[in-house]
Amino acid sequence: DRDLEVGQTVTAEDLRAVDLRLESTGEQYVAGSEQLGEGSVVLQRVPEGQLIPTGALGRQEDIDRRPIGIPLATPLPSGTRPGDLVDIWAAQRDRTGGQWGEPVQILEGAELAGVEDSAGGLGADDDATAQVLVETADVEAVVGVLSGESRVTLVPHLGGGR
Repeated sequence: DRDLEVGQTVTAEDLRAVDLRLESTGEQYVAGSEQLGEGSVVLQRVPEGQLIPTGALGRQEDIDRRPIGIPLATPLPSGTRPGDLVDIWAAQRDRTGGQWGEPVQILEGAELAGVEDSAGGLGADDDATAQVLVETADVEAVVGVLSGESRVTLVPHLGGGR
């Protein structure tokens, strides 16, 4: 019935049952709310109106990604939406503080969970922050860049998965 975001607890009220004839692929999707276990959470984003893959639901401890807020120095391209994959690039300020070094790719193919800003869009201003889902093993690298004096840029990852 609505977008299901990673980490969200799912109940029967979040779903709308439809009758479909899926033939041999039926076992790949959640078959109604009777398959929901107590405390089921979303492991991968499911847009409103989509069938729910069985691998998209699980337990809280199955989530292997962490949301990290990344301040946007530059706007995301129009059409960039939650659920899209982005690459994280960073340019370090040089020691004199006047120039930026060559950008380096920090992470490839992280999921954009959303963007929060005062205008409510996907632009960049002083208050714009992208929420990016980062695999646990990559958290240290992303936090390290954010804790230093770096300019971080998100670039849509148009090539699919990592």
